[in-house]
Amino acid sequence: GLALADWKSSRGTYADHFIQVSAYTVFVERKLEAYIGSSCKLTGAHVLRVSKDHQTWHHTFWSRELLDEGWKVFSWCRALHQLRWKIEGYVR
Repeated sequence: GLALADWKSSRGTYADHFIQVSAYTVFVERKLEAYIGSSCKLTGAHVLRVSKDHQTWHHTFWSRELLDEGWKVFSWCRALHQLRWKIEGYVR
């Protein structure tokens, strides 16, 4: 099936990477749906991490089901960020 591919250059794979790739996956699905006019679900995401310190690399595949959890976190963080600006107006 169709999957997202992303690469990271870092010392490790972090939770932030997972959340970011989850959001990328949903955004790509939405763009594909708009383009082809029907529902489109990716099978997951392949992430290639290239080490900054060594001449090594590591491949990870996250299934679509796992990425749903990351999308929930991204959605909650975005909602909290938007509410923060509203609350900032109360304290200024």
